[in-house]
Amino acid sequence: LLAGSSEVSLLSTTSEHKGGAVSAMAFSPHNPMEVATGGSDGEVMITDLSDPANPRVTRISANAPAQQQSAEITRLCWNSQVPHILASAAGNGTVVVWDLKQNKAWCELRCESSGAAVADMAWNPSEGLHLLTASSDDRNPVLKLWDLRSSMTVPL
Repeated sequence: LLAGSSEVSLLSTTSEHKGGAVSAMAFSPHNPMEVATGGSDGEVMITDLSDPANPRVTRISANAPAQQQSAEITRLCWNSQVPHILASAAGNGTVVVWDLKQNKAWCELRCESSGAAVADMAWNPSEGLHLLTASSDDRNPVLKLWDLRSSMTVPL
């Protein structure tokens, strides 16, 4: 409740994640009416809130269930320059970069050979194909910068 305000208004409710709790979410910096959500079941969805009374939900991996990540989604990050690119990090150390125009995975990065979760990630704000990932492994805390133009498997 905001100071000086006596009323709170709920604009929208959706309960599309059926396989578990929502574990990550991020508004698009390019379209503030679009929000990505990730679930504990590895599913990633995009919700269009243009009409809050009737939110439109798209399951990214609906046409290709094999592309769904097999572990809990820990982070979501919209690309800094390309509005239809989204990255999802999972508890098994992988990151999937999604092409929302094609509604499918563009690539998968195996960030953590130990199987530790990806603790965080960020797109380079001036270079849209550079993605920085951070390990959650306390024994080996590593930052990796990936250049998605040249390699899908080895960081820079």
